[in-house]
Amino acid sequence: MDIIHYLEALDSSKSSWRIRVRVTRIWASRSNDGNTFLGMNLILLDAQNYHVCAFVVPYVWEVFQNIFTEGNCYDINSFTTTQATGKLRPVSSNMMINFNQNTTVYHMDNQPNIVPFHKFELKDIAEVYDIARSYVPDEIPTYAIDVAGVVKDIEPVSVIQTIIGDRYMLHFSLSDGR
Repeated sequence: MDIIHYLEALDSSKSSWRIRVRVTRIWASRSNDGNTFLGMNLILLDAQNYHVCAFVVPYVWEVFQNIFTEGNCYDINSFTTTQATGKLRPVSSNMMINFNQNTTVYHMDNQPNIVPFHKFELKDIAEVYDIARSYVPDEIPTYAIDVAGVVKDIEPVSVIQTIIGDRYMLHFSLSDGR
């Protein structure tokens, strides 16, 4: 049986990777005029709470379009990885996965609870201001920043025992500040 790799371990040295991930988001890429379908983007999240963006070109997407559903887990094999390019990237990882004609995808019927459903990178508002001030005028930034709201009612961190070790959980409320 092949080794299952964590997303953080991926590099561009080979194409025989095997990962088990949850698909947290799926959306189409289109040309600037909106008329040409360029492919599909997926955000993949693994058991180590590491996320990457994946891109699927149109002719490969035809094979997978009825397999992928947001929120489900998949065993994905044989793909390439490259340094992420472009602006307004949706995740902080600098690695990107590219599916190709050799990629295989298997839906995992038993959804492992060890893979989180979502990942958020919370920042203090002062950090967001610093990042925004560092932007060069008239230049699109490398990463997208979504301001979701104000964190309130933070509870103490709790420790959850899982089959891969201790996980830390934090409960809080997120509001628009009103």
